[in-house]
Amino acid sequence: MFFNHFQIRIISYLLITIFMILIFILNLFPCFISGFLTYEFIILFSRFLEPLINKKISRYIIIFIIILIFLIIIILLIYKIFIYINLIKFIKIKNIDNFLSYIYEKIIYNIPNIYLKEVYILKKYFLFLIKKNIYNTKYFIQNFFHIIFNIFIGFIIGLIISTNINYNSNNYLKIQCLKRLNNLSIAFKNVIISQIKISIINTLLTSIIIIVFFPIFGINLIYKNFLILITFIFGLIPIIGNIISNIIIIFISLYTSVKVSFIMLIYLIFIHKLEYFLNVKIIGNKINSKSWELLLIMIIFKEIFGLSGLIAAPIYYSYVKTELKF
Repeated sequence: MFFNHFQIRIISYLLITIFMILIFILNLFPCFISGFLTYEFIILFSRFLEPLINKKISRYIIIFIIILIFLIIIILLIYKIFIYINLIKFIKIKNIDNFLSYIYEKIIYNIPNIYLKEVYILKKYFLFLIKKNIYNTKYFIQNFFHIIFNIFIGFIIGLIISTNINYNSNNYLKIQCLKRLNNLSIAFKNVIISQIKISIINTLLTSIIIIVFFPIFGINLIYKNFLILITFIFGLIPIIGNIISNIIIIFISLYTSVKVSFIMLIYLIFIHKLEYFLNVKIIGNKINSKSWELLLIMIIFKEIFGLSGLIAAPIYYSYVKTELKF
């Protein structure tokens, strides 16, 4: 049975639609984001080298740099883990009472305002949490490692795809499928560029309270530069990235006082809510859509696919708008 060009094009649309839905059904959204991010960053940075050297060599150089940075991060993490393991061995914890006594001393030292009167209260509460949430904890750990594994696989796939320069083919179905993926890549890039702008705004707003507002009242947070850096880095991840950076900032601000941490919580909630409107406005302008259109799509995707749908909504809607141009 033979298909004409129009029928093959329709098939390519059906295949990309199935692919985009399966991403949610199979919980592969982290892999999708990781793969496209890796691919787009390699293409972006390799363009700075292309005027000087061969296109393929420039991409290999960027890939080498990314892998090198990735390995350095892994080595540093392993080093930190070994330090903590040796620290635990040095403490020579013989039972849970000694362990909790050590944890209690560290909490009181680092967070003097915390309301814990005795070690046995900490022990009782600690054991209660373990007993109550044993199944939830197991599910959370499994889900966490599943996400990490997907991110790593997406990273590898992005590296491999970026090395393929020539996509020439006589197979019309393959040509059309590659066009669909290219349009999806364009949509992804448009959203990421917008997200960088949003992240810069979030970072500036967070910097104002950390560097300007708090010092005026004699409050100095520790790790200021680190907090600003993670705000920008995690801000590149739509919606969820802002939540992660907020949790880290609030936790570190506890070192200063509970009152300062509470002020940061209120301020960061305001920024987080503001990000919804920034997403709608900035991304909407980038993909030539009305604010209400994008907001409606985000709400629908959130209800159908959860948090992943909320993040994917601008990308998918941008893709549809890109396809409708052709």
